Amino acid sequence: MDWELISSWKIQAIKRQQDAVHARHSMSSLLKRKEVAAVKTILVVEDDADIGDFIVQVLTQETPHHPILVADGKQALEITRKLIPDLFIIDYLLPHMNGIEHYDILQSRKELAAIPTIIISAHLPRQEIIKRKIIGFKKLFELHELLDTIQETFVS
Repeated sequence: MDWELISSWKIQAIKRQQDAVHARHSMSSLLKRKEVAAVKTILVVEDDADIGDFIVQVLTQETPHHPILVADGKQALEITRKLIPDLFIIDYLLPHMNGIEHYDILQSRKELAAIPTIIISAHLPRQEIIKRKIIGFKKLFELHELLDTIQETFVS
């Protein structure tokens, strides 16, 4: 008997078995992730590029969601003509219009009125946020709190 041929055949058979198990496990994991959290689109409106990039990076790495970053309210309004996001994360101090003004414009559009919004700022306008029932995060916030809030927003 050619032991090298038999060993090679066994090694190939074992590799095929491992590949099949790995493929089944990968497909099962993928299906479970999709069941747990469907991918949502999050529009991040932040004029500070470093903060905006950081939020997008965290959302990309820590959630299955798809963040889109724009630098001001005008860009956000332009995007929402073509795309309806599942969540807005808006900085309060923006060029052209502040986050509350931007929120009010979004809310005036029927197709955007029910979309949840998180306002972030070092100087949160508490009364305006309370009046509008918006979620507010004061910069510097804890990332896990933001991520938990996003998850809770999508679950409810």
